Amino acid sequence: MTFKTEKRLLNVVSQVFASEINEVYICKDVKEPGNIYYTIILIKQRRIAGAIIKAFETGKTEAALYPEYFSVQGSVGLVFPYESERPLAGFYMGSLCSAGECEAICRNLVIQCMVSEIPPQVLYLTLTQKNIGIQRDNRITFSWFLDLSRYDDSRTRQDCVRQCAEIILRLLEPFPREKAKSYMLIRKKTYKNGYKDFTELYRDLMLTAESEQKPEPGIKRKKIREEKQELLFRLLLFLCIILILLTSIILLSQIISGEVRLFRLFINPFKKIGTETLT
Repeated sequence: MTFKTEKRLLNVVSQVFASEINEVYICKDVKEPGNIYYTIILIKQRRIAGAIIKAFETGKTEAALYPEYFSVQGSVGLVFPYESERPLAGFYMGSLCSAGECEAICRNLVIQCMVSEIPPQVLYLTLTQKNIGIQRDNRITFSWFLDLSRYDDSRTRQDCVRQCAEIILRLLEPFPREKAKSYMLIRKKTYKNGYKDFTELYRDLMLTAESEQKPEPGIKRKKIREEKQELLFRLLLFLCIILILLTSIILLSQIISGEVRLFRLFINPFKKIGTETLT
């Protein structure tokens, strides 16, 4: 199967999803060198297609992300960039990572939600349908393998923030002994519906990360004590070196003068006791 748009000629590589509402395909552009891949969402209901196109048009979507759309046999096709398939659910290391590494991944997720500029109606589907990928450098990406049967045009940015917070709580869950500070703070605020924007969620992740980097009072006192002990050791070592050098200089001067007084303690120290000569 081939899809022809104004800019591209796309050969279908595989079909990812199919329903009465929409289908999803991975395609390769035969016009561009390097076999660049794209994701096509073929929408069968024009009302949903029109709502999604309008959402992208009214948002602040970058030109690189804004989908090219075309008509084919009564359906509307949307062309999106293709990301390598490394789903977060399958490649997230969980308890094998440290709490700090997991929190860094969570921050990357929030950053991707902010910079992607995906309309909230579409971003909400992306988050709820687990279309989140993690690359080898822990960078977060989004795929477009969407089931549009649950598309809701009333979804807002705040709905997306709450959903992102819930995902973060699940990512930080594998630390039963010592919960990350960010986990406790985000869970408390999520239950109270405290998040209205991604910047608030990112701020809390950064605040807890900074607080964990500060040494606790006991650790700080121990470090000061160790520094004092090291300073005292260096001072004693310096004094010993000075003493050895002075002793060496005195001994060398006596050897040169021909009279080493220090050796008298070891060579015939007592030749006469009172009026008796031992020899």
